[in-house]
Amino acid sequence: MNFQTVILMLLLPYSKAFLQVPTNIKLSIETFNTSRCLDNYKSKNDVIVYCQDEVNSCCKNYLNKISPFANTQYNYCYDFSVNDTESFVKYQCRQASIDDINTLEILSFIGIVLIIIFCFAFLVYLVRMMCFSKRQYEGF
Repeated sequence: MNFQTVILMLLLPYSKAFLQVPTNIKLSIETFNTSRCLDNYKSKNDVIVYCQDEVNSCCKNYLNKISPFANTQYNYCYDFSVNDTESFVKYQCRQASIDDINTLEILSFIGIVLIIIFCFAFLVYLVRMMCFSKRQYEGF
């Protein structure tokens, strides 16, 4: 058994949470003109949220955060009134697919990876300068 295998076996129980891929959920807020919320919606806003929990608990947590109604449920039609105009809203939540992720989110992920690589390279540069620069002058 080599050294790398032993290290991997020691770190494996701790790496599960570190390597867990976040769940992408798509939270949709649809506004309607009718109280049945079955006709074509007037407007629709989608929010993609990343979380570490399962889809159902993540949907429930974020819905409670954004909804102005108490004990909000999905696929239920809620009515509200603003400036004497009555509107109806329905919330939907599902796991997001890769098609739901936009260009900005992809570029931000690439940016984070590049920043990590840059920081690692800078750290290696500093260590090399501190350790190997003294050896060059010892020979003279």
